[in-house]
Amino acid sequence: MPVYQYGQHSISYRVERLSGRRGLTLLVDPREGVIARAPLRMAEADIASFVRRKAQWLLRHMLRFEAQAQGEGALAPGRAWLAGEQVKLSVIAAPEGSRADVSLWLDGISITLPGADALDEAARDAASRELLERWYMRRAARELRPLVARYCEALGLPTALTHIRRQSARWGSCSSDKSIRLNWRLVLVPPALMEYVCAHECCHLIEMNHGPRFWALMARVMPDYAQRRAELRQSGGRYL
Repeated sequence: MPVYQYGQHSISYRVERLSGRRGLTLLVDPREGVIARAPLRMAEADIASFVRRKAQWLLRHMLRFEAQAQGEGALAPGRAWLAGEQVKLSVIAAPEGSRADVSLWLDGISITLPGADALDEAARDAASRELLERWYMRRAARELRPLVARYCEALGLPTALTHIRRQSARWGSCSSDKSIRLNWRLVLVPPALMEYVCAHECCHLIEMNHGPRFWALMARVMPDYAQRRAELRQSGGRYL
């Protein structure tokens, strides 16, 4: 089975050759791993080159499936990520009519869920996840917007309008209208990586591409950006 070494991670993939197929596609299966579906006569070198170009995407999905299998997903039962650390997650049943709440304590995060005793396991989990995600989004707004303001000031720009969004595959984006969209899951990652994404999107307010001038801006506001970028590429998938 071919293997591509991407940083500290090995990406093994199986090639399926199919008659009638004209293009090459990659699939990440939770049980079977990475599968490359290729035309019958496509050269192995071309397949390997495609895997190299898609390595970041592949690793992100591989890490997410691995974390879910180990019960370590971003909102896994009994555990949750916060600032790059896994903390204990508990659900406290409260009487009907009580106030639903999420609180951060020294020993972890607790969710107060009214009427939890009357719910089946699936309904209880769904309600808990919804409360926790809303709590994360509020926390993201409090933490991310000041970071955007900091990097905008460092670049000599007015503070950009910043939206906190539910996004499954992107950490952030910068629009042509000079507004920034950030994934609420950034509060799950280590603070240094959260800062990197905010700085990255602020630099896009000036340079909308990833050319030399963009990276020069990044070096100006964050001299160690390359190290943070590499860490996010290698480990970010476990938080999505």
